[in-house]
Amino acid sequence: MEVEIVPRPKSKPSKIISIVLYVSLVFLILAAGAYLQLKSVEKKRSQELESLKETLVQKETSGELGQLQSRLTVYKEKIDKISFLLDSYQIGTDFFKFLEKYTHPKVKLSDVSVAILDSEVSLSGQTVSFTTLIQQLYILENNPQVQNLKLSNFAATKEKKSVNFSINFSLSPNLFKF
Repeated sequence: MEVEIVPRPKSKPSKIISIVLYVSLVFLILAAGAYLQLKSVEKKRSQELESLKETLVQKETSGELGQLQSRLTVYKEKIDKISFLLDSYQIGTDFFKFLEKYTHPKVKLSDVSVAILDSEVSLSGQTVSFTTLIQQLYILENNPQVQNLKLSNFAATKEKKSVNFSINFSLSPNLFKF
């Protein structure tokens, strides 16, 4: 007796997931472009500041000293503001890579909430069984970047034959740095 195995057709990701992916990629590209533009402006302003310092040294004896010092002060303030922005710039690309890598294949996330300053994450979603939910918790629990993991809510549904859940945890803050 031979047993024939009929292959199942591969399921395609839903259109919503594809749209969210493309929108996320556009935002990522825009954020990277803005970052590079700010870096370019900072470099240009630093060069102008150096040029003004050299001019100031050359014209110290002339009457233009006060005017040059005020221009120099204005440029220094602008550079300090841009430097502060760049130093405090945070982005979530590493977080999304983390989420993609450490989410169980049978878990569908419906809500993701992130408090970047506190590195707190709240996930809500749905899975096919309690076993899959326990496996997801195990995956997160054994990750060194995850602290304070708490399953705050879970419930089984009869209609969809699934388990809804909510998980809260803290992440390492360096996942949010650029």
